[in-house]
Amino acid sequence: MPENPPTPQQPPHRRIQLWGMLAIALCYIAIHLQSVRAPFFPLDDIQELYHIRSRNSWIDMIFFDFYGFFRPVKNLLFIAFDALYRSGGMVPVHALAISVGLFSLIMVNMLFRRLLDSHWCLAASAIWLLAPTMVSSTAWLSAVNLQMMTGFAAASLIFYYDPGAQNGEQQWRRLGLCWIFTMLALTSYEGAISLAPILFAIDFYLRPERLRNKRVWIQYAVLASAFVLYMILRDIRGTAWELQGSFTNMARDSVIVSSPYFTLLHLSDWLWPFGRQALFGGYYWGQVSIAYLTLYAVLLWGLIAFALFARKRYPIQALGMAWFLLGFLPMSNILGFRNGPWGDYYMVLASMGLALLFVDILRRLAAMLEQNRNKIVLAVFALLIGWRIAATIESFAWSAAWNSTRQVYENSYKTFPEAFDIMLELAKVYFEQGEYRKAEELVKQAHQIDPKRLNGHAIKALIAQRENRIEDAKKITKELLEISDEEDVWANYFLGHLTEEYDHDKKRAAQYYRKALDVSIAGWNQDALLAANALAILLAQEGNTGKAIQLWEQLVRVDPEDSYVHYNLAMAYRDTGQNELAQQHFAEYQRLQRQKP
Repeated sequence: MPENPPTPQQPPHRRIQLWGMLAIALCYIAIHLQSVRAPFFPLDDIQELYHIRSRNSWIDMIFFDFYGFFRPVKNLLFIAFDALYRSGGMVPVHALAISVGLFSLIMVNMLFRRLLDSHWCLAASAIWLLAPTMVSSTAWLSAVNLQMMTGFAAASLIFYYDPGAQNGEQQWRRLGLCWIFTMLALTSYEGAISLAPILFAIDFYLRPERLRNKRVWIQYAVLASAFVLYMILRDIRGTAWELQGSFTNMARDSVIVSSPYFTLLHLSDWLWPFGRQALFGGYYWGQVSIAYLTLYAVLLWGLIAFALFARKRYPIQALGMAWFLLGFLPMSNILGFRNGPWGDYYMVLASMGLALLFVDILRRLAAMLEQNRNKIVLAVFALLIGWRIAATIESFAWSAAWNSTRQVYENSYKTFPEAFDIMLELAKVYFEQGEYRKAEELVKQAHQIDPKRLNGHAIKALIAQRENRIEDAKKITKELLEISDEEDVWANYFLGHLTEEYDHDKKRAAQYYRKALDVSIAGWNQDALLAANALAILLAQEGNTGKAIQLWEQLVRVDPEDSYVHYNLAMAYRDTGQNELAQQHFAEYQRLQRQKP
């Protein structure tokens, strides 16, 4: 006979709950102690720091991140990260990131207690938080806002799914709290847009009688106003309806056709994460054959069918599958919310559904074992438990990898050997470490897939300069400028550098540096900082020390750890008779130099 959905029962013994939550929290902390000293990651972390440090307006600093997306909570997190870093280094920064994860654990566990009976809510919380696919949302600071989004989303669902709210006044009060937490989730990360269908799914699977109540539809309309307001705020920067494909250079129809592949690829990583760590993955049309894309589409439709038709017999499992599909929908390139094609951090909200599904399977197997000690059922139960314990152990290795940029990219390249973006990021690391041949080989591979990828031209030009092939370096850089319609910041800077260093034409070099700063629309990045420093040096050499100081002061505010900018400022202040300021910056220069390995 079909089984009714579990109804909230007497809460589990409080002591068991507390000890269980403490055990999960300690395991989570132990995982992330592996990377508690990891530096800010070059991808996104540094750019976001520069963004908040360079803003003159609090509106610009808080409301939009360096991509231009409406993510106030992310910006507030990075303001806190920056303050903690300046006062205590990376340990307190990662401690805050871990605290966000613990907040999410508490919220998610409270939600699971409403959806699951007995102590299974603890198992679901552990399976969700300790999965390897959750590591990057704590270790990579640019993804911590996704963890925060999930905590707020869980809080929203707690207040929505509250059987204890009996009278109308209580229901509307809790609906207001649900609205607030929904808005907080949305302003953390746009993936929270999937909260709307998840809210409906909870009623559809566990409380279908509510769908016949007109008051419930009024509540839906009230909650919808949060999503409307969010889209209006997002649209202020023209990003409300952006359809992705910009990372993949694919047409819209190709992006949509590839979405089942993206979805099941992420699902497979949660199911079998072993040796599959990847920060992101490149994808191009044709990488997966039409036959396989068709197969992925059929499999996806099979999962959708299960979510729809297993509702009466397996309500929690059906809800879990629907939760995963709905939670991942904004991440799969079907909708217009930026992301893709790969990132395990996109699984943070969606994997809550997988944890529900998995634990309901365990719960049913345990019930069968209570009735009959069947060896096959016992073996399956033990195998499933061992599988998730092994996945938790894998999380330790994923966390430790974040101590090394090279390790993260090498793991990603091993997982996705055709990912051209990873090739180029890893090539940059190899170049910085003096392994030019490795870097050149990766650039060659990447350009066979996408010959117009700008980063590859930059690395080739740098290698040519290091090998004293200056004309080749100029030629490659000019090709890069041509591809980018002269809008590439680095190419303008590097041409200025080559012109100054080898042609000794400072006037023309200054033009390139100014052009680099002009085209840096997104604000400060590492290339713009190089151009600004080079331009300031030229200005000082021409006797325009005042303008040079203005530029260097901007650079110090954006990147206070650049010892050479402090040195340049010290010399400039000394030359203008401002000896106290000169001494301050020279002392800072010496301090930073002593800290270098």
